[in-house]
Amino acid sequence: MKQNSPVSIVPLGQRQLCLDDDDIDWMENLTWKMHQPAKKGAVIRPDLSQGIFSHQIRAAPLWDPNERIFKILTLGRPDDLEFNASSYFESQDGLNWAKPALNQIEYRETTENNYLSVDQEGVPMDLENYSLAPTLAVYDSDTDDPLARFKGATYIGGLQRNRFQSELVFLCQMLAAGRCCITQLLFQAVMSIIEAMIWLRGHLS
Repeated sequence: MKQNSPVSIVPLGQRQLCLDDDDIDWMENLTWKMHQPAKKGAVIRPDLSQGIFSHQIRAAPLWDPNERIFKILTLGRPDDLEFNASSYFESQDGLNWAKPALNQIEYRETTENNYLSVDQEGVPMDLENYSLAPTLAVYDSDTDDPLARFKGATYIGGLQRNRFQSELVFLCQMLAAGRCCITQLLFQAVMSIIEAMIWLRGHLS
């Protein structure tokens, strides 16, 4: 371990990918060897029955130490919807991913899907690249508030990131009453700025 380096502790039962000896105190009768990775292809494939032809991933999977599973959000859009959709997947090994029925978003006359959010109502039509669908999430192990355990972000026109937090990734809704009041205020402020920019652009052009 390098002198004056912060101490890194790997929790019991977890593994850590070591690319150098920065977090290694000492090593004896061992050598480093980097192996060529084996390409395995996609582990999350589009569900054509839901009209999804591709998935975008904006962040790495997160590890939930309480449920002891990996979780990830993907961004995609059903072919018959106009706006983005955010989907939730979970895995025990990081290779085989399941999409539990969240019963949260009705699509094609059923809620038996893994949609976390679908931007299809109440979205201003004059805003380009507008999205409220969560695109990434992280697990905050330092907070004492169980309602703030998961945090994440989405984007508005690529200019502003809108934060959200919830006790469960798959139940988080961006403007849930009483749960994301700070986010709601931030969202309203950003929308006011965007509306002002649109007004100025229309009157100055």
